Amino acid sequence: MVRLLSLSFLALLIFILSGVAIRFAAADFYYERAKTAYSATQLNELQRSEMFLPFLRDLESALTWRSSHVDAIDLKADIFYQIWWLFPDAQYYEESSLLQSSIKLHESGLLIRKNWSYSQARMALIFSHGRELGPEFDLWFKSTHKIALYEAGLARSMMTVGLANWPRLSRLQQQITVEFIVASIEQKSNSLSDLKAELTVHKKLGLVCENTGHTERSSQLCAPD
Repeated sequence: MVRLLSLSFLALLIFILSGVAIRFAAADFYYERAKTAYSATQLNELQRSEMFLPFLRDLESALTWRSSHVDAIDLKADIFYQIWWLFPDAQYYEESSLLQSSIKLHESGLLIRKNWSYSQARMALIFSHGRELGPEFDLWFKSTHKIALYEAGLARSMMTVGLANWPRLSRLQQQITVEFIVASIEQKSNSLSDLKAELTVHKKLGLVCENTGHTERSSQLCAPD
């Protein structure tokens, strides 16, 4: 009798684990399909917001199979932002249902994957599209600053956010932006010519060159053309 109960329990356990494995596999399948198709798409060639629907449908399927699939959550949030960027439904996040959806998704993702630097940076980016740079932007901009200086790509993206909003930044936020710029200069994956062009457009090359150490890359950046 005991042996029969043990076998029944084992069979039930195998059944449950198989079900979990199937759900995880199905969620990963739809997520990877959406990610691959989205990455291969020339977004600036999409002529209507409806052309994003295949990606969103796959991500919705992934989340139906596994609601805590945080990569699918983040990608869905990014797609809503990209739709807004190409086909804005409002100028500011306060009135944009697309950006509000993106915010809610990133908030959900951060509950699952706490202190995830990528999501924090995306939140700072979204809240930079407000009528004013309020406490939400300040929170996420500073949160990203704690870790983005050491992550390739994030410092560069936050540098761009800071430069685009420079006149609206507080003194501390401007100093943080300068630190993002300095970190971006030292990250070898960043093109110095591209950095110099962006800083020149925003008329901040002189300011940055005054605040950087005399490293090889900063010297190259600040050298006269």
